[in-house]
Amino acid sequence: MGEAVKGAENLLKSNSVEVMVLNDSGCGVLRFTSENPDIWNEELAKAKRSEVK
Repeated sequence: MGEAVKGAENLLKSNSVEVMVLNDSGCGVLRFTSENPDIWNEELAKAKRSEVK
């Protein structure tokens, strides 16, 4: 798990929030979005357009 994500997890836990890591696998979605922002934003725009219809 990335340091930032692990830090956020620890912050939540320190504030009495139960955290369950269901499928870590290196946080693939987070990595994809940060490495491919153009593709991610294009897909979000498509999803928003389909919600409007």
